[in-house]
Amino acid sequence: MKGKTVKGKTTKGETIREVVIAGYLRTALSRSRPNDPARDWFHKLRADDLLGRLLPEVIKRTGIKAEEIDDFIVGSAMGVSEQWTYGGRYPILLANLPEKIAAKFVY
Repeated sequence: MKGKTVKGKTTKGETIREVVIAGYLRTALSRSRPNDPARDWFHKLRADDLLGRLLPEVIKRTGIKAEEIDDFIVGSAMGVSEQWTYGGRYPILLANLPEKIAAKFVY
């Protein structure tokens, strides 16, 4: 997978570090039907845990090293409870990625 590179300058004329969007995946959609497991295979998984399991696959597909990741941005249409993922930190920790990675959550 090729990354998208963005270069530029800030409004103050400072050079921006090279930014690369290396990869992405999304988790499966779940309707949260705990009383009907045949229709909701993921009802026992929290959203942050599901994402934590997905991150190693993103890294594998992109071919980058976890140590090369500077920022992690995660988004959800409804960022409530565990879907908020504590600003994106929990999935990083659950995936055993380096703690130095900055994380953000966007709606």
